[in-house]
Amino acid sequence: MWLWMGSLLVVTLSLGAAGFDLRERRIPNWIVMSALVSGLAFRLTLGSGAFVGGLLAVGLAFTFGLVFYLLGGLGAGDVKLMAGLAAFLGLEGLLTGLAVMSAVGVAMALWATWRKGVLGRTFRNLLHFALTLGRASFRGWKGESPMAAALAQDGAEPVRSPYG
Repeated sequence: MWLWMGSLLVVTLSLGAAGFDLRERRIPNWIVMSALVSGLAFRLTLGSGAFVGGLLAVGLAFTFGLVFYLLGGLGAGDVKLMAGLAAFLGLEGLLTGLAVMSAVGVAMALWATWRKGVLGRTFRNLLHFALTLGRASFRGWKGESPMAAALAQDGAEPVRSPYG
C-alpha cells in the first residue's frame, strides 16, 4: 500500500509542477518542498536505512542538477524539483530516474529545436562542442560563454523549453 501511495504522490506532484512550468515558466517552492517532505516521510515508513538513502539521493540529485543549472541548461526550480522527487526514489532508484529524466530532456530538446528550425545548426554546434571537448563553449557563466557570443552575432536565440 505504501508503494502505491508513494507512486501516486510522485505522479501528482510531477503533474502539478509540469502544469505550473508550462503556464508560468516556473515551479513554485511549495510544490518542491511538498515533494521533499513527503518523499522523506515516505522513505521513513520504509525504515531508517531507506530514509538515509533518500537523503543521499536528494544530495546527489541536487548536485547533478546544479551542474546543469550553472551551465545554463536547467532552471533552479527544475533542480529543486529533481532533488525533491529523488527523496522518493532513494539511492536504488536514482540512476534510473536520472536516466529517464535525461532521455525526456533529449527528446524535448530535439522537438524544440526542430520546431524552431534550428535542428541542423544545433547538431553542428554539438559536433563542434565534441571536437573541441567543449573548451570553446563553457568558459563563462550562462550567457557569457564564447559560444553564446557567437550565437548572438549570428542572430540566433537560445531555444528554451519548460523542463519541469
